[in-house]
Amino acid sequence: EPFHPPSGGGSAAAIYLVRELVARGHEVDVYGPWIPDQAAVEARFGIRLRPFTRWRMGRTTPLRTPKYLAYPKALERWVRRCVEDGARHDLLLAQHSISAVAAGSLRHRLGLPVVLNLLDCLTGFLETWPRYLMPRSVAAALVRYELSLPRRCGADGVLAVSDALRERVVAEGYPAERVRAVYYGYDGALFRRPEGAGG
Repeated sequence: EPFHPPSGGGSAAAIYLVRELVARGHEVDVYGPWIPDQAAVEARFGIRLRPFTRWRMGRTTPLRTPKYLAYPKALERWVRRCVEDGARHDLLLAQHSISAVAAGSLRHRLGLPVVLNLLDCLTGFLETWPRYLMPRSVAAALVRYELSLPRRCGADGVLAVSDALRERVVAEGYPAERVRAVYYGYDGALFRRPEGAGG
């Protein structure tokens, strides 16, 4: 999704992370879909936007699912091109599973450390589809694939939105000591797990 304005929890988390990184003195380049007011957003957040312009992206874009499926490879090519043209990075921080696919490939190609920020299990919603559209075995395989991305790409670290998501990533073989639950958007005083409730 475009970096600004936020269109949901994931894009709001991206803004939060960018603000925190800039406040700590980091130079931040944001790779993502094109936005119309690029110069104003760059000035407001103290960042450099490197907009993806091959096709329109966003929650309401036509042909959203095919575009989202093609986006990781196209994003990977865009980042590589920027690096070839002189962009310098010390770390790639991938927001959500879609960009995690690109970041994993870039880790191997560019030799850069990669941290994945996983805000949910994107494929989990497929389990709610009717069986004739999404057989349970296929939905389960897609969820396992998504949760195994940190292990498969050799991510150097993972931020998970909750303990439950952290546990699922670890269950797929990723080292527990390299995953941190960050509880973005979570208020423990309001949302308490009932005594004896399972994960």
